[in-house]
Amino acid sequence: MKTFGSFLVRLSSFFRKEVVEVLRQPKLVLTLILGPFLILLLFGLGYTNQQDPARTIIVAEPDNELANEIVSQIDQVESMIDYVMTTDDKDEMMRQLTNDQIDLGLVIPEDAMETVQSDEKVELEYYQNQLDPNQATYLGYTATQLTQIINRQTLLTLGRESDLESVTNISPEVMTEPFTHRYYSVTGIEIEPTDFMTPGVLVLLLQHMMTTLAALSIVREVGAGTMELYRVSPLKSGEILFSKYVTYMILGSLIAAALSAATYFGLGFPMHGDWLHVVYVYLAVLFTSIGIGFFISMVSKTDTEAVQLAMIALLFSVFFSGFFIDLRYLNPPIRYISYAIPAAYGKDMLQAIMLRGASIDFNSLYILLGIGAGLFLLAIVLLHQKMKRE
Repeated sequence: MKTFGSFLVRLSSFFRKEVVEVLRQPKLVLTLILGPFLILLLFGLGYTNQQDPARTIIVAEPDNELANEIVSQIDQVESMIDYVMTTDDKDEMMRQLTNDQIDLGLVIPEDAMETVQSDEKVELEYYQNQLDPNQATYLGYTATQLTQIINRQTLLTLGRESDLESVTNISPEVMTEPFTHRYYSVTGIEIEPTDFMTPGVLVLLLQHMMTTLAALSIVREVGAGTMELYRVSPLKSGEILFSKYVTYMILGSLIAAALSAATYFGLGFPMHGDWLHVVYVYLAVLFTSIGIGFFISMVSKTDTEAVQLAMIALLFSVFFSGFFIDLRYLNPPIRYISYAIPAAYGKDMLQAIMLRGASIDFNSLYILLGIGAGLFLLAIVLLHQKMKRE
């Protein structure tokens, strides 16, 4: 009994020690509680199970009766279709699809209504350019629903025809379903869900590893007393930070190369783009992620606090970079948060390069580098202030 009592005393002493240690760090407690809660709150406020209507171009001749009828009744399908324009130039529609200016293209054959009245079915052609299999499925569903609506509207139109003979010549099979449809992907690539997720996983892994390593850097320097040596040395804050950046960039590049090799050779991941462009994206992601880590390191007082803030940064990226769900399912005010998240740019660029075989999007690359440069300058200022205080 005495032995058991001694065990309880030792247990309670450790319990008190750990509780006091946690309570002495109010910022850590707030981060542990408020951080995940605020992320979930923002996500809950922004999430909607309905995305924006598909931006659609109709390709048809100016006098196409069916196209004009669809446009006149477009308000009936405004929840699914955001009508952009009607054009007779299919190449223009393809160009806008490729540039992500529209989501869906509908090609209507010439003399569609006359063909139906000749007792022949007409095939409508839909085109999309989505990498995300879920979005491709959604647009396929939209195409099916729109075709059914066109069929119903056509049946009503034929029923109002003054020339009843032209209607009675139509067989029941054609009358009930005058239009069928075929669904095409402009990408020409069959993308599996796991392949679609892989570039995002690579970006998040690199970001989290580099952010965590950099977040622990200055905190450990302070704890080990090295910061005091830096203060009395001729080293400047910019030199210290630059040296650390170079070190972590080299380390991160090796990790990125290992992850890419394992993904490509080990998992058989399809690679359709230029590896050099992939390297550019990796370097930009590493540069920005290290900046996030050093910012966290400057505002943290302990290792535990730094690690927790790095985890919060990861959670934020998972929910608001488009990795977890497509950003089109977020309401615009919350959706704009993604514009400040580096992982969103890295994920989109890697997906386009690796899966679509596209060239690098330099606008996104410059934005990513701009965020990284801003974090670098902020880290220099904070490190300079920290060295003066220590």
